[in-house]
Amino acid sequence: MNKSAFNSVRLTEAEKQEAAQATAAFEAQLAKLPKVGDVGFFGPKSMTWKIYREPTMLLGGISALLLQIAHPAIAEGVRKFSNFHEEYLYRAHRTFNAMAGFYFGSEELALKTARRLFQMHGMIRGNVGKKVDGWWQIEKFCARDPELLTWVLATLVETSLRITELIHGPLPRSEKEQFFEESKIIATLMGIPTKDYPDDLTAFEHYYQIMLQSDTLQVTPTNMRLSKIILRPPYGSNRIFRAMAAVFLPEKFAQEYQLLPSPTEKKWIERFVKFLRFALKITPDFLRFAPPYHQANWRRTKERRKWHTGYFYTLITKHFKFPFGINI
Repeated sequence: MNKSAFNSVRLTEAEKQEAAQATAAFEAQLAKLPKVGDVGFFGPKSMTWKIYREPTMLLGGISALLLQIAHPAIAEGVRKFSNFHEEYLYRAHRTFNAMAGFYFGSEELALKTARRLFQMHGMIRGNVGKKVDGWWQIEKFCARDPELLTWVLATLVETSLRITELIHGPLPRSEKEQFFEESKIIATLMGIPTKDYPDDLTAFEHYYQIMLQSDTLQVTPTNMRLSKIILRPPYGSNRIFRAMAAVFLPEKFAQEYQLLPSPTEKKWIERFVKFLRFALKITPDFLRFAPPYHQANWRRTKERRKWHTGYFYTLITKHFKFPFGINI
C-alpha cells in the first residue's frame, strides 16, 4: 500500500456527498444478507468451499491479476496506490486474507473485511484516458465503481472454474451454476449492486466474452511494467509463475503480455499439471486443503477440540502471523 498516495487524496464536497450515499447504499445491501453468525456465509456443501479449499487456486491468481490490470482504470489504481516492487509478499498476504475471510470466515469477519475494503476502495481515485467514438477523453474513476469491481470478481470466478477443471476434471453445469450463484454473496460483500452483476451463469459467460473482445481491456506500457513486477516475485519459481499465467490467460492477452509458451514450455506445463494431479491424490486432507478451510471446519464444530487441524492453524496464525491463515 502506497500510504503517501492515500494521504494525498482530498475529496471535494461533491465527492464526499457521493461517498456518503455510496456507503449508505452499501450498508443497505449488506443488511439484506442472511444472518449466519459464526457459521459463515458458506459451508461444507457449498461449491465455494469445494473450490477454494484447494491450494491450486493460488496458481490462477497471476492470470486473474494480469486480466484485471488490462483495464486501464484498475492498472492506474494499482500503479498509483500499490507498492508492488516494495511489498509483494505483504500485498499477496493482504489479498489472500481478504478473500479467505469472505469464503471461510464468520459473518462478523466477512462483514468487517467488506467494510474495510469498501472504505479503502473509496479512496483509490484518479483519472484515466478513454477512447469514445474515436476521440480520447479523460475520465475520473474510483476503485469502488461497479464496473471495476465486477471485472475484478469476474476474473476470479472464471479463473477459479478453469483451474478446477484443469486439475480436477470437468464440472457439471449444475455445479458451475451453483458456484456462480454463490459468487453473488461475494459481489454483495465487495459492494457490487445487484443490478450491476450478471443474473445467471449464462449472462456471466456472455458478459465475460464481451469484455475480452471489447476495446475496454488494453495491454499498455503501464500494464507491461506492472506485469514484469508481478511475474518476478521475491519467492518461488519465475518459470512456474510465467507458465501458469500463460495457461490461464486468453491467447490474445498471453500474446500481448509476451507470455505465449513455446512447444517445449507447453510440454513442461503438461508434465507439471500431471504431477499436481498425482500429488494431490496422495496428499492427506490435513496437508492438502488450505488452512482457512480447516479453520472454518474447526470453528463450526460444537466442541472445538485442540487436536483439530483447524485449531493448529488458528493458533499459529494468532501468535506467529502465519501468512495463509485467517484470524477467526
